[in-house]
Amino acid sequence: MIRHAIAVLAGAVVTCALLWLMGAVIANPDAATDSGGIEGRVLDFVQVQEDQEVIVKKRMVKSPPPADRLPQSRPKPLPIVKVQPIYPRRAQTRCIEGHVLLEFVVTANGAVRDPVIVEAEPPGIFDRAAVDAALKFKYKPEVVNGEPIEVAGVRNLIKFELQNRPRSICDA
Repeated sequence: MIRHAIAVLAGAVVTCALLWLMGAVIANPDAATDSGGIEGRVLDFVQVQEDQEVIVKKRMVKSPPPADRLPQSRPKPLPIVKVQPIYPRRAQTRCIEGHVLLEFVVTANGAVRDPVIVEAEPPGIFDRAAVDAALKFKYKPEVVNGEPIEVAGVRNLIKFELQNRPRSICDA
């Protein structure tokens, strides 16, 4: 307890001494001296920029294409829930990574129906896990004229990557 009191008292004394010293140094800026005893004045340098000539360029603005030529893009169903697939044990023990591209139908109530594998790398390893996960997805269905509709051809790429793989097993 006494050590703390002494430390606080010493800190206060040093702080006051430093504040007094800084005040004395900046109190008289006209009498700045260096180690050789030469007196001089403190100068403030301010760099003034010269005015620059402003060059104005006229740009040609392209007009947008006529409204009848604009591509008609429908809004796609928006994903609400995407379930992570279960990594197949066989692929995990062999340190195999890959992906599966699925195409399916999003129903009017937002469920996934009829998933089809468009591409799989490596083939046959992750197919079942990707289909099982996709069947659990939920989407906000597309609405046309106030009514939800089915949308076919929705695609989803599911990647299978090992996150915390042991170096000794997978990098050997």
